[in-house]
Amino acid sequence: MKIARPWVKLHTAVLADEEFLDLSCEAKVCYLAGLAKAGMDATDGVVPWQPRSIVRWTGLDITQAKAAVDELTAVGFWEIAGPCAKIRNWGKYQPLIEELDAKRTAAAERLVRFREKKRTEKSTATSIESNELDAAGVCSKLWDAMSRAVCDEMDQQSAVAIYRQLYEQAVEAGSDGGKYVNVKGIGAATLANQVINHAALRWLGIEPESPQLRRLHALRKDHGPALLDLLPLAATNAKGDPISYLTSLLTRKGGVR
Repeated sequence: MKIARPWVKLHTAVLADEEFLDLSCEAKVCYLAGLAKAGMDATDGVVPWQPRSIVRWTGLDITQAKAAVDELTAVGFWEIAGPCAKIRNWGKYQPLIEELDAKRTAAAERLVRFREKKRTEKSTATSIESNELDAAGVCSKLWDAMSRAVCDEMDQQSAVAIYRQLYEQAVEAGSDGGKYVNVKGIGAATLANQVINHAALRWLGIEPESPQLRRLHALRKDHGPALLDLLPLAATNAKGDPISYLTSLLTRKGGVR
């Protein structure tokens, strides 16, 4: 099943491309909207070029759409192939569907393995007889709750919203007056980090025992739940280390936009 990309990359160098700058406003709109259209349709840079279709997703009229297609093909920004047009340099800036699918499959498999591991360890993490939990039991209970609340098929926007809600509940539960404040080894930061760990496994494939999580915990300490908003972005956009990418987004002047 094809999954729409939640975003595509637009390199800032486009504003230094004389061929792009020389395009009409209509052709620029068509090209930029075409990037989003290709991502929404889950293609590797392929868009329908028929003017009547373009009118729907650009707001241009039929005459402007025809002229825009002529311009884009004349300078090679689009290459016509049957009923569709291929966007030039798509593969240079956008990950291909095969790469995205491989990342999603690997992350899903890791999540299944880890959930199974947590289920087998659950009996040692809780004190069932007294109905009281130690620190490991509290973390295990929170992890199970997150796994039930954030299902694999959930879209990213909904998943982030639920993680944010769980984050606030976790902080409250570990703070003064919270239900777990008297559990030794449990505090607001500990439970908040558990939420970050779960989200990092979902989107970045970082295992809960990984030392890389310390870097994410430091970012959480400085930026709070804003980190959750950016994890899906790092999963899709980061070419190298996703945590370094997150750090640059969170610490650049003006914050995240």
